Amino acid sequence: MTAPGYREVPPHPALRPFVECCWCALGPAGAGAHDVLPDGCVDFLIDRAAGAGWLIGAMTKKHAFVPARDVAIAAVRFRPGGARAFVGHDLDAFTDGRAELALLGGHLRELALRALDARSAEATVDALQRALQGVDRPADAVAHALAGLVADPASFRVDEAAAAVGITRQHLAREVRRRTGLSPKELAAILRFRRACAALRSPAPLAAVAADNGYADQAHLARSVRRFAGATPGAVRRGSA
Repeated sequence: MTAPGYREVPPHPALRPFVECCWCALGPAGAGAHDVLPDGCVDFLIDRAAGAGWLIGAMTKKHAFVPARDVAIAAVRFRPGGARAFVGHDLDAFTDGRAELALLGGHLRELALRALDARSAEATVDALQRALQGVDRPADAVAHALAGLVADPASFRVDEAAAAVGITRQHLAREVRRRTGLSPKELAAILRFRRACAALRSPAPLAAVAADNGYADQAHLARSVRRFAGATPGAVRRGSA
């Protein structure tokens, strides 16, 4: 479910390799209540109403967002692996959790202060994007293998991907967890679930959605949706989950 007042902003062209989108959410307390589903991403979130900035780690389960105050949020959503270069910390330390940017110190504290000084949600997004420009995304064997996982999570195999880029299976698995906060298996499952949820918005038969997204059958799809969304595929299709 998407929060009322939520809208996405395309990232600056220089950020597209590692930023999926920027987004804003505005609204009164209570109206923004919704479920946030795992998507394999890490976010930098600026809560303008609370006067704080947060690193939101990758999620492995549904999170209920029920704001106690008016919602005034601006954020950057990184592609899987995209946040690691800027954060400077292993992302598995933040999985299913969050950390205040100010407490992480250094350039992250400066980023939060600069973003919170902005006068609107749109200006906050602009400040975040300016702060992120100039950060290089690692172009190494692990990044190449990770790009393959993101492009085709249903067919990704750690052994095959590691062999293709000339590293060990253990090294690849360890680095994917460090860079995304998730194991390759977890990340692939979440990305496949995310694509299936998008497909469920169409009138395609559930069996077709399952097959098109690499599930063994419709029951396999239902188990994945239940695991990550806490609902049935039918509920996701109706927009009630």
